[in-house]
Amino acid sequence: MDKKLAQKSFLLKDPKTLLLFVAVSLCFKNTHSIGLLLFGVITCFEVYQLFRNKISNQYFFTIYFYLLIYASIFYDSIHKIILCILLLFFLKLIVNRKIKSRIPKKLNEYLFLMIFILITLNHLIFPPYLKGLDIFIYFLLIPLLFLGIKKLHFKICIITSLKVYITSVFIASVLLFIINIFQRKLMSSVHTFFSEPIGLSHVYMGVFLGTSNMFLLYLNSKKKSFISPITDSIFFMFNTALMAYIGSRLALLTSCFILLLFIYQKIKIKPIKKITIIFVLTVIFIFLASENSRFKRGTQEISALYTAVKTENKQNLIDNSWKNMYLRYLAYDYTFKELKTSWFLGIGMQNVEKKISEKIIADGYKYFQGINTHNQYLHFFIGMGILGFLFFIFFIFFLLKNKEINIYFILFFCFIMLTESVLVRGKGILLFSFFALLFLNKKFVNDKDCSHC
Repeated sequence: MDKKLAQKSFLLKDPKTLLLFVAVSLCFKNTHSIGLLLFGVITCFEVYQLFRNKISNQYFFTIYFYLLIYASIFYDSIHKIILCILLLFFLKLIVNRKIKSRIPKKLNEYLFLMIFILITLNHLIFPPYLKGLDIFIYFLLIPLLFLGIKKLHFKICIITSLKVYITSVFIASVLLFIINIFQRKLMSSVHTFFSEPIGLSHVYMGVFLGTSNMFLLYLNSKKKSFISPITDSIFFMFNTALMAYIGSRLALLTSCFILLLFIYQKIKIKPIKKITIIFVLTVIFIFLASENSRFKRGTQEISALYTAVKTENKQNLIDNSWKNMYLRYLAYDYTFKELKTSWFLGIGMQNVEKKISEKIIADGYKYFQGINTHNQYLHFFIGMGILGFLFFIFFIFFLLKNKEINIYFILFFCFIMLTESVLVRGKGILLFSFFALLFLNKKFVNDKDCSHC
């Protein structure tokens, strides 16, 4: 941690703070009970000190706010526990101070809350009622967190927040390498099970790594750095190489595409030279991607799938319906078929995977394994119907057009959502809603006091 920052705030000033971060770092599949126990003991002591006025409200908030960011990638429900601690802390302050609720002028939090309300209503329309609603709870809790921060006038630094997140992703990645080495699971080819010890699939690990890259680009665009420009470049390459290693294809391609966009905006030369440089880099990226075994396998599957569909070879589709590209094609195909009769109200967010999969299997695709639509836009459409879909599209355009938002971050998610339903998983919703609201609330945060960053 930065020494100047340590002198000005909580970092490294109190050994208990460092232990809290260590406790979160222990939250892996086989060690999360130890991490939760250590976290619980220290938190009880911190709460005791808070009630005895040994530490300030700002101090307590600062610790757990950055701890929430740090915990986002780690295993189990540690991030939910931290989020609930912060919300209960806010509730105590609001009750004690008797603060009257005022509606902020901006709609930022309310748009996120509206998504949760629409999903809740959707769950109440379609049985099994309310099942799976807890997955979307971050659409409720994260907006409440930021409303509380603004009402209680707590100080936040966006730059520090991004640095904590980048640190979290890097430390988790290093620990995963250590665990995989000891378990003798490291392979020379693609390792899609690399991130299992923290309960993440290769897809979501790629989302975390890609988001870290987006924040490195953002820091550079603001003439800031995580450590230094050279070191930040090394971190970017490390994240990119790890995405390739774990086979997170779209996160890797999106990260590279946005890097090219960043380079195009950054370099100050004639447009024709910019285009030439970008073209050469694109060719290099495509060549490197084509050498990746998972990309090769995916390309071969797509080619075979295209031939089977074009020749109407259903037997080929049945025999290969367990393969990744075939799974996705069947999920897309049957989702569009279902939309013809369910376009108005949808079929219920909690029913998308089950209902579509049942129809596919009933049509003879016996090797098919249940998956969701693998497209967030399509998932909202089939789940909540045309009204929910149009609101979601409006929501995305609102974010894209907002001058406060980090364009690299929102573009990354917009592309990822083309082939993944990232906002029907807790980790994806947490990451998206938290940082979207963090950027949207720039005017309320305390970045002016972050000169040490």
